Amino acid sequence: MSKIIVNYTLYLGTMANKVALGKARQDNNKTFERLGFPVEDLVCKNYKLPLLPNLQGLWLHVKMLVRRGGHNEFYYQYPTSARNGFPIVARLLHVFHNRIVLIIHDVQSLRYHRDPSQDIGIFNSADLIIAHTEPMRQWLIDHGVKTPIVLLHIFDYYSEDDFLPVDDIVARHNEVVFAGNLRKSEFLPALCRHPFSGLTFNLYGLKGDIDFSSYPHIKYCGVFQGDHTGTIHGGWGLVWDGDSITTCDGVLGDYLRYNLPHKLSLYIAAGLPVIVWSQSAVADWVKENHLGLVVDSLEELPERIAAVSEAEHRDYIAHCREMGNRLRNGEMLKARLND
Repeated sequence: MSKIIVNYTLYLGTMANKVALGKARQDNNKTFERLGFPVEDLVCKNYKLPLLPNLQGLWLHVKMLVRRGGHNEFYYQYPTSARNGFPIVARLLHVFHNRIVLIIHDVQSLRYHRDPSQDIGIFNSADLIIAHTEPMRQWLIDHGVKTPIVLLHIFDYYSEDDFLPVDDIVARHNEVVFAGNLRKSEFLPALCRHPFSGLTFNLYGLKGDIDFSSYPHIKYCGVFQGDHTGTIHGGWGLVWDGDSITTCDGVLGDYLRYNLPHKLSLYIAAGLPVIVWSQSAVADWVKENHLGLVVDSLEELPERIAAVSEAEHRDYIAHCREMGNRLRNGEMLKARLND
């Protein structure tokens, strides 16, 4: 049985499709390629009539079956922008004795509190689901998913750069990195207004028209390339969401109770110890693997970081490098390919 990863998408334009695929999906493709497994790109034209992409998607799968035959294991990265006709595609694949595995990147109905019936129907058309965390698995089961579910625990993260130098991280003990789409990070105004004694926050990512120049503890460091972890600098990497610094609240903050933020992988692949919310789905995993600090509120940070000795900081870095080596070699997904 051959393992094949499938990127099943709507055509948005050459560059737009590459951006939409995203770093995490591209890294999964890379893992398959390094193992010698095929990567299939099935791209539907974005017709205005909703039925036409479904018909084209079905035809693309017929052609794929002609190329690949039966008795294969097809891995789909979920969600896909061409998902409306997926249950029909699944039935077609099953006729030829193929298995379907869904690799979850996001569950939009969970993230935005929407009707989950479409997601659940697609999940139940698969033979196996690779989900993020135990809380996500439980949510899926509670909402009617019958398909077996295994856990990824953390996304892999390939990098073109070496780990950040240990001494450089230690020297930046009081610098906290936050990387991502800054325009969507609603807690940043509160972070700017709060007087964080002795700390500096190094922000990386698209900021739009946000002006950070009047806040002495905030340093905007520009946009970084995802494959180059050596371009972010600090002593810690922050995973946070919502519109408050005292907790992770709102729709996006609440989603941290279930999902795997990709920036967690970025920081660990760079060798940076992390700071995560105590009620997030990754909090226990971070503690168990000695990867950094778990906090209830960002207001704790000056005291919590000051209490970490240099020896403790170096120990966190060592554990991050150990885990980071696994992420840089695709070992998290490789382990699930044997399930």
